[in-house]
Amino acid sequence: MNVIEYIESLLTQGHLQQAMEKLLEISKPTYYKKHSIKISSNFTAYNNATGDNKDSKRGPLVEQMQNLLENISDEISAAVLSVDYTQELAAINAASNNNSTTDTPETSSTSDSPQGKTQILFLCANPDPDALLNFDKEVNEIEQSLKRANFRDRFDFRNKRGVTNKIIRESLRDYQPEIVHFSGHGAGEDGIIVLDESDEPIVLSTFALDVLFEIEKENIQCVILNACYSEEQAKVIKKHIPYVIGMNDAIEDSTARAFSIGFYEALGDNKSYPEAFKYGKLVIAMDQMPGYDIPQLLE
Repeated sequence: MNVIEYIESLLTQGHLQQAMEKLLEISKPTYYKKHSIKISSNFTAYNNATGDNKDSKRGPLVEQMQNLLENISDEISAAVLSVDYTQELAAINAASNNNSTTDTPETSSTSDSPQGKTQILFLCANPDPDALLNFDKEVNEIEQSLKRANFRDRFDFRNKRGVTNKIIRESLRDYQPEIVHFSGHGAGEDGIIVLDESDEPIVLSTFALDVLFEIEKENIQCVILNACYSEEQAKVIKKHIPYVIGMNDAIEDSTARAFSIGFYEALGDNKSYPEAFKYGKLVIAMDQMPGYDIPQLLE
């Protein structure tokens, strides 16, 4: 199964996120790179939508992805086409059977907060379209960490990309998460970077975060700010939330992802938040990543 057949299968089986990630990857060296980034923005809008609005966006999005795949098929190198994706598709299907992640249309019977499961809400914002793949990698690695875990059925992982202030408020109300994970850029003492309604970067202030988590503190047990220089925001949020993780310096994307892998591997194996934090730092050390002392746990 070559990459074209692989993406076609992903689209047919409803694995839209994986299909989008692979389309972004293979379109990079082609004329259609900008087209893929635009479609990726449409995927973000689809992913952030709910209910009937999400259902209405799905058909046009799949059609755009199929058209892009058809257009770039003649520009894909022989080396890329020679890679066999049979096992990768089988692994995705096996994982989805254990913990469904396919992008299927929502119905009135779909529950956004399955009873008895720990809700994890992953929020990310980056004004640079070329950075989308970094977020995709982090999301994929978190999902895979949870899927391989012994207690994977206890977790429900949701992610929202290109978040605005409105999306953050709505997501916290809709999903009532126990864990809130923000991945993006920090603005030092001022706050963290999110997007406005025109996809331009703005600062969500430290004061606003203080007010937000004071209001939403009922269900949330842990907040992870996987963003550079986010320790000041972590200190403010800690007034309301039992466990908060922030970064005391700039952190490389690879180090941030390594920390996430270890944290969720441990959490999925029924470890406590402090233990999961230690596992996150363990992966940084074992993978010889820089910045071992940058993640900080406030408890």
